[in-house]
Amino acid sequence: MWYSVRAQLRQRVGEPIVALLRMGTSPQRIAISIAVGTIIGVLPLLGSTTALCFVIAVALRLNLVAMQAFNWLVAGPQLIMILPFIRLGEWLYRAPPLGLQLNGTD
Repeated sequence: MWYSVRAQLRQRVGEPIVALLRMGTSPQRIAISIAVGTIIGVLPLLGSTTALCFVIAVALRLNLVAMQAFNWLVAGPQLIMILPFIRLGEWLYRAPPLGLQLNGTD
């Protein structure tokens, strides 16, 4: 009984995922997909990086699954980098500090 359930899961879930990962792309294209997905994933554009990765993957014919996987993998560092990106923007544009701190006190 368990063998048939495992076989059906592998056939219905595992094989389509592996097929998406292989998707006729070369190792170089997969590496580009991973790099672009990681770079876009760290951009301080909360909520729009998934759509941006999708558009770029389709436009450049990159591996969408690898790109989205690494986009989601760097979601944690993206949140951690929000304050440094704000500070970088203040420095680049010589703007006054916004008064944001990590500990929440002013």
